[in-house]
Amino acid sequence: MLKKVKKYIHNHNLFDSSDKILLAVSGGIDSMVLLDLLQKMNCNFAVAHCNFNLRGQESDGDEAFVSSYCEEKKIELFKISFQTKTYANEKKISIQMAARELRYNWFQEIYQANDFKYIALAHHANDVVETFHINLSRGTGIKGLSGIKAKIGNLIRPLLFATRDEIIGYQKENKLNFREDSSNSSVKYARNKIRHEIIPSLEKINSAYSQNVLKSIENLLEVEKIYNQQIEEKRKEIVIFENHLYKINIDKLLKTAAPKTFLFEFIREFGFESDNLEQIYESVTNQTGCEFLSENFILLKNRNEFIVKRKENAQKTDIFIDKNCLQLKIDEINFTFSEFEKKQDFVMEKKQEIALLDFDKLEFPLQITNWKTGDYFYPLGMEKRKKISDFLIDKKISLFEKEKQLILKSKNEIVWMVGKQIDNRFKLTQSTKKILRIEITNDFFINLQEIQ
Repeated sequence: MLKKVKKYIHNHNLFDSSDKILLAVSGGIDSMVLLDLLQKMNCNFAVAHCNFNLRGQESDGDEAFVSSYCEEKKIELFKISFQTKTYANEKKISIQMAARELRYNWFQEIYQANDFKYIALAHHANDVVETFHINLSRGTGIKGLSGIKAKIGNLIRPLLFATRDEIIGYQKENKLNFREDSSNSSVKYARNKIRHEIIPSLEKINSAYSQNVLKSIENLLEVEKIYNQQIEEKRKEIVIFENHLYKINIDKLLKTAAPKTFLFEFIREFGFESDNLEQIYESVTNQTGCEFLSENFILLKNRNEFIVKRKENAQKTDIFIDKNCLQLKIDEINFTFSEFEKKQDFVMEKKQEIALLDFDKLEFPLQITNWKTGDYFYPLGMEKRKKISDFLIDKKISLFEKEKQLILKSKNEIVWMVGKQIDNRFKLTQSTKKILRIEITNDFFINLQEIQ
């Protein structure tokens, strides 16, 4: 087993010997075997243990066992006690989902606060087969069928190659102590029913059933690579990040071979589930304005686009800027300010993200705020004033962008519809001597791995 785990770690590039690892240890046979293997490999690791308070004294006994082991072996230990049932009731989710959310969130907190490189979990080959069946029973795509990954982000699973029988054999051979979780034998949980009833029944039909499932999953992992490559190529063609919004071009989407599948892959990282997909896809033929909600995001059908933005608390922006301000950040927007003399070789920059204003026409402090109904300005090149609401309609600006639109004011006059249009009264002219340059850049979008 030791040789196999070393080879598996090397072949899958799981970690280097110098990497600091946080190992999740429940006290059960799987995690105690992995703990023993990491010790024998002289890895740099610490242990994390969760007490979910679901099995009374048994849960407390697991915690005491792990604590005693780490104290004896002088292993750094992080431990926590969760009120899992209370959390599940508050969030209106299952006990299993609550426990998963609690432990993974806590693991990530420790990981970030203590300079760990990876979080190691003791999943094994039988877990892969069981997860395949769980996902299949719920309805899933290629990602769900390809099962648990050996490495994804900062999570690693060094035992994923090993069967339950191999793990039991190693435990007996090395006389390792462990704690038995009594709930593992209960078939009221879906995973246990699959483990104790469904898979054994299928193995009576074909004794190599589980091994064949693992081979099929290996094949699916290769297919998934091709699938992911196609998704990313189409994402570049169909999706843009603009004005802190994620926009999916519906016309281009519908021209793909499988528009519904591409749509799901484009929105799944924002928490939209396959259950939402049918309604969202059907809204293609609906009028502008349909909204769909996930936990943290809103999706809007706007003309020929699906637009996704993060949910926010409605807060009024009202910030004053003096002459000495060089940089400013409002939500995801970075503002950079600079002033300079207008020289003969000056070249006009024509970008919506940049405002070039006649410095001497401005009165400081300037103000960045939200526009309101009834506000008007003089769009560049026009001598007549125009309501901002009409300007936004003419430009076919989406509801989301209207809500986010900021204005820059000097005294009570609008100087710049931020990122859209400067006011004609503050433009550069032949008599301009000094220029205020303002540029905006956008941080928003979303490192996609960060949302998951």
